[in-house]
Amino acid sequence: MTVPGPKLLSATLTRYRSTLTSRDAIQIETTLGGVESALASFDAGSVEPPQLLREFEAMVELYRAIRTADRAMQAQRRSSEVTDRLVRLYYTMRSIQGSLAMAYAMAGGDVPRPETSPVGSAIGIYDAPKILSLEMHLRSGSYDTVFPYFVRWLQEIATDLDVRFGDYLSFFSERDAHDARAAVQRLLGLGPDGLPRILALQPEGSNDPRRSQEILARRASDPSDIVGAVRAIQDESQRARLALISLLTRRDEYEAQLGAVAIAQAESALLDIVRWPFPVGQIPLFELQREQEEFDELLARVPQEAGALRAPASGWQPRAIEGLRRACTVEQSLRDHADEYRALYPNPRWRRGFRWYVWEFLNLVDQSTPRDALGARPRS
Repeated sequence: MTVPGPKLLSATLTRYRSTLTSRDAIQIETTLGGVESALASFDAGSVEPPQLLREFEAMVELYRAIRTADRAMQAQRRSSEVTDRLVRLYYTMRSIQGSLAMAYAMAGGDVPRPETSPVGSAIGIYDAPKILSLEMHLRSGSYDTVFPYFVRWLQEIATDLDVRFGDYLSFFSERDAHDARAAVQRLLGLGPDGLPRILALQPEGSNDPRRSQEILARRASDPSDIVGAVRAIQDESQRARLALISLLTRRDEYEAQLGAVAIAQAESALLDIVRWPFPVGQIPLFELQREQEEFDELLARVPQEAGALRAPASGWQPRAIEGLRRACTVEQSLRDHADEYRALYPNPRWRRGFRWYVWEFLNLVDQSTPRDALGARPRS
């Protein structure tokens, strides 16, 4: 069993965290030197498997404490005094993350795994192109079942971009860095000035979620129009997700302005919108691996040439609509029979959902629509 000592991250964190977060420039400068010396002697290979999770979590907290010190020095316009050391520390922390990942790989599958961000890494710098993909994944519903996790990491990524934006400009192209920051600001509901906007979620307010519920009741309840239903669910659920992010990240402000009762009602309505069911009737259990293989096989046969895909004689539009209906049915089955699937598929990888196929087939419906019918919405 590993005994905590000066060579472990948990001990380094305990020793230096309070000073790193103190905002005392002189103490911070001295402490950063101590942290650098301590990290130089850390060896992930010496950590026993039962202690890996503790050390990984200590790494994350230590990184954030170092970043807090970085922000404090920036605020006091004393960054130049610690720039070189911070560069070395940040690189060292990235190397430690890699070595801990290797230690996990060698420890086997029985060791508790740490939480990492939606873009992979548990510490910055976060991958800018992957940050750009967060909006797409959010819209597809990929994070609906783990929404608090997504919001928590979104705030962490925003903080990292704020404090270390100069490093992002060094690691990525200027365009990718700025686009990543803009994407995170949009997701967090920040205005062009970078300040948060409080939505009018109260009854009869301009962002009253009951309006989306009324739209979905009209447009997403008809089994004979699965395409129209999915479009409505996609649009209204994305509005609800963005409103939920705003609410979850600024709940105290919302309650102060609109009242706790109104916000509780709004949150319940927003969650109802995000979970709005696909109109697919009676839903059986499915053999998930077979469904995935059949979807993949169908998508692999999609013509690459747009004209061939749109030609009415090709039959791709009805196949895309049928694929969409089937994907919606499997996805709704996963939601409605969660306990049964959990028993059938202990590995959560097989229960991640079929949302990607829903949106992929919806896109395929659009791509396969003949040009003379592009102004109309296909029905099924």
